[in-house]
Amino acid sequence: MRQDAPDASFTLGDLIALIERRAGLILKVALTVMIATAIVLLMLPTLYTTQAIVTIDTRKNNVADQTAVLSALPTDPASLQNQLQILYSRDLAAEVIGELKLYDDPEFNTALNQSVLAAFNPRNWGERDLAREKDGVITAFLNRLSVDPLGLSTSIAVTFTARDPDKAARIANAVVDAYVADQVRTKREATDRAAAWLTQRIRTLGAQAQSAADAVQLFKSENGLGEAVDGTPLIEEQIATLNAQVAQARAELATKEATYGHLSAFGNGSDTAALPQIVNSPLIVELRAQEAQVIRDEAQLAQRYGPQHPKMIAMENQRRDLDTKINAEVNRIASSLGSDVAVARSQIGALQASLAAAERTAAGESPAWAKLKALEANAAAARASYESLVTRLEQTEGQDELQTPDARVISHAPIPSSASAPHRTLIFAASIPAGLLLGLLCALLVERFAPVRRAPAWQPAYAQAPVRAPQPAYVPQQAYAAPLPRPAPVQQPQLRMPSVLAEIPNASDSRAVDYIIDWPKSAFATNVTALVGRLFSSKGARVIEVTAADPKDGKTAIAVAFARAAALAGKKVVIIDGDLTRPITAVAMGLAPAQIGIVEVLNGHAPLSRALLMDPRSNAFVLSCARPVKDPAHVWTAPQFAQLIQHLKKTCDLVVIDAPPAQSDAAGLIAHSSDAVVMAVARTRAHQPGIANAVYHMASQPTPVGIVLAG
Repeated sequence: MRQDAPDASFTLGDLIALIERRAGLILKVALTVMIATAIVLLMLPTLYTTQAIVTIDTRKNNVADQTAVLSALPTDPASLQNQLQILYSRDLAAEVIGELKLYDDPEFNTALNQSVLAAFNPRNWGERDLAREKDGVITAFLNRLSVDPLGLSTSIAVTFTARDPDKAARIANAVVDAYVADQVRTKREATDRAAAWLTQRIRTLGAQAQSAADAVQLFKSENGLGEAVDGTPLIEEQIATLNAQVAQARAELATKEATYGHLSAFGNGSDTAALPQIVNSPLIVELRAQEAQVIRDEAQLAQRYGPQHPKMIAMENQRRDLDTKINAEVNRIASSLGSDVAVARSQIGALQASLAAAERTAAGESPAWAKLKALEANAAAARASYESLVTRLEQTEGQDELQTPDARVISHAPIPSSASAPHRTLIFAASIPAGLLLGLLCALLVERFAPVRRAPAWQPAYAQAPVRAPQPAYVPQQAYAAPLPRPAPVQQPQLRMPSVLAEIPNASDSRAVDYIIDWPKSAFATNVTALVGRLFSSKGARVIEVTAADPKDGKTAIAVAFARAAALAGKKVVIIDGDLTRPITAVAMGLAPAQIGIVEVLNGHAPLSRALLMDPRSNAFVLSCARPVKDPAHVWTAPQFAQLIQHLKKTCDLVVIDAPPAQSDAAGLIAHSSDAVVMAVARTRAHQPGIANAVYHMASQPTPVGIVLAG
């Protein structure tokens, strides 16, 4: 069950009525808000905002950045966020504050704004906490600083707000300049650290390289290892030379042996004229020339003389002498070749012996050479590292003066010409509807928590309306159990002006019948409960008729609320649906239309126990109407109805009759059987003449009438 739910939602008419009632309160609250806003706006300082733009430049300087210690800044979103954090860092802020001497600016250092009386406070006589003051200045500075990326670009907007436009522009430009200078300083610091490390490392590697070279030379001298100009071991070079000499000697020996073999076969008739040694011998060449001349001469003489001629015989002898000389020279050459073959064989043997000795020496020196190669490799590696670091150091030192930042300022902050805050006109204009809304909220709270109002001092318009004498009710000639006599004319009673019993808000709401159960702390529930208590405390008021000038004024909701409030208080309650032309009470309480109603009970067709229905949300009983009745006046004037009311008064604590509208004759007839009449009147229509007529009609009845102002 919802115990703390708010009051039911207002309709537009309810809201208008509330505004009319609480117009003074609403205007007072709105005026207070406007005055307070104006005072605050006058006290607020005027602020000026300006903006500088810096961009991350991804281009590289081909001269300066070829061997840069730090790589160029990436432009991915994470790296861009890192740059935003640098721009918004406390260290960069402290640098700008120190450069511009903002520690002595009262706008940022609140410690300088202390009044003169603060100097007399003993707690302030100690030393100032400078560290805390600096932190406070940095915090105040960062509260004025805003750093934001510009869309999808690599540009960053640096915005600063200050009370002075010149100061705002000066600080914004100082921030971006400090950021660019910080990048250059960071690169130079990294370069200096790299150069220092390289210098220390070069010294260490230089010593290591020199030590490795000394170890190589010492090992060579200790092991007698020599090297050629190209670094090859001398013994290996010697072996290679001996191998070449042996190969050459063997080739020469083979040539000489082949030539000698041909010459040796000269005596066997072999043709040796083609041998190079014979062809190239000057003597043999001359002898063969002479032999050729003799042969020509002999051929000429043979044509003139016969073979026995003395000249022919002399020529033949001369030819044989030349052949002998040639053979003698060939034999001499062959003998010389034999000697050369022997010498060549001896030379090959000597070379092979030398080669074998060199190979034995090389085999003995092989472990030493292997170790030497390892020492030389270590020395070469140390030397290469040393030279590489020396080159890198030269490059690093050369770029120190060419350091370029990865960001540049593309737009310095201008001096703002107009204030950025506060927007006094806009804020003051907004305070008007805000004040009205706050006033309306206060009015709603007052309505919600205000106590139940008693009868107001003012009187509605019906107090001055002309008196209209009530018309006698017409009773049709219809009987239930027996013909009913026409009632005697009623004498004109003395009119008594009804008083206002209470004001019940939200009575016209369709959900009001459940407020007494769901929201017992609402204004509707508390006012109904209080009114029921007043009715019980009056003189024997047990049968209460609830009517209204208009059915829309919430009479059914009030009647059901009366019944449920009494039932919740432990009373035995019966509510009768008295509007027989349009019975809605049972339906409003969540019950299905009745099958047996008040007409069947009065006709004697069904007992009362079968016609009574139990309220599903309380212990109250409902006596409804099974079907609409065309002539309800016959029902209310029947003696059975009076008997029913007497019976219910004896067996119940409270009988509530949800009567038809007050202008109807049925409402006046029901009033004759009631102890009191509660008439619901809409507050917004209380001054209308029709309402006054309805009030006078009910006031003419002998039953006391009370007014309930329905909200």
